[in-house]
Amino acid sequence: MIAPMITKVLLPQLPRGLLRRPRLVEFLHASVDHKLILLSAAAGYGKTTLLADFAHDTDLPVCWYALASSDSDPRVFIEHFIASIAHRFPDFGEQSRAVLRNTSQFDREGMYPLVTAIVNEIYQAISEYFIVVLDDYHLVETSSVVNDFLDALLAHTPENCHLIIASRTVPGGLSLVRLTARQQMIGLGTQDLRFTGDEIRALVKQNYDLDLPADTAEELAQHSDGWITGIILTAQTMWKQLLAGVVKTTGTSGRVYDYLTSEVFALQPPEVQEFRVASSILNELSPALCDALLDIHNSEEMLNLLMERNLFIVRLEGRERWYRYHHLFREFLQARLRRSGENRFIELHRRAGQLLEEREAWEEAIAHYLEAQDWTDAGRAIEAV
Repeated sequence: MIAPMITKVLLPQLPRGLLRRPRLVEFLHASVDHKLILLSAAAGYGKTTLLADFAHDTDLPVCWYALASSDSDPRVFIEHFIASIAHRFPDFGEQSRAVLRNTSQFDREGMYPLVTAIVNEIYQAISEYFIVVLDDYHLVETSSVVNDFLDALLAHTPENCHLIIASRTVPGGLSLVRLTARQQMIGLGTQDLRFTGDEIRALVKQNYDLDLPADTAEELAQHSDGWITGIILTAQTMWKQLLAGVVKTTGTSGRVYDYLTSEVFALQPPEVQEFRVASSILNELSPALCDALLDIHNSEEMLNLLMERNLFIVRLEGRERWYRYHHLFREFLQARLRRSGENRFIELHRRAGQLLEEREAWEEAIAHYLEAQDWTDAGRAIEAV
């Protein structure tokens, strides 16, 4: 039997300098009657911090499970799931662990007695309403067995048990459509978790006792797409400029670059990395434009994948199948493109200029020709406007 790692089931302490976000904490308080609350956003949007704040704020018992990639093993996952509840309710777990020890087949049929044991023991041992938080679920979402276990649990769990899942992606393996149709699920996405200008000002005032100009804070919120980790990493290197009302809108700081490399970019398959770097020269992306630029035929599939996985991409409002990258992430991608060689950078911009000129998007075509230092084509396009 696998002994659970105790640090995975401990409620995290609140970080120093935490800015409380009442609008989001209140949303969670008002939503705990749902079977499932899903927080889905890219790395660094404050999901874990928000849930820790809520967990310390609520009167309901909270069971915490911080997942790692090793938890995709179903026996490891279920052992820690049981341990997270038992840590808060010591009378729970003996029956469920006994059934787990005797479980050898982790298919749907083999797991039914195990799910039944857990559901029955919750019903018998726990009378009060409580919450189980599964943090970083994206690390195990590819395990069909883990997904099947949670689906079965959500279908049969007693009314006093509620789950909150935090993930960088929307877990495609869970039956979220069914839960949503039954009004048993609610969630927060990137748009909800973005920091506003007012929240950025409050954070700076609280932690540094500095008065950031309102228009500067708003510009920083817009430029960063409200990505709080990027805001903090950037601001730490440029407080003087920010207080003077100056927001540097080009280039990513070394700290931001390192974070995006290790936490986002390096975790993607090589073909996704290549697509993102090359397509980053475009202000706005569509499947057809990306296919033509990169001479490929799967851009729609790539863009859908990036959207599904919350990989720093935004769908443009009112324009079907058009997207843009988050501003800071696009700067990061373009920096990587330049590092791959100036010739490639120039050739991609020249090709983009030609494609956009064919579409009579003159202003964008001219901008790409200028980036490519193609003065002849830029001049010709200017005359054509």
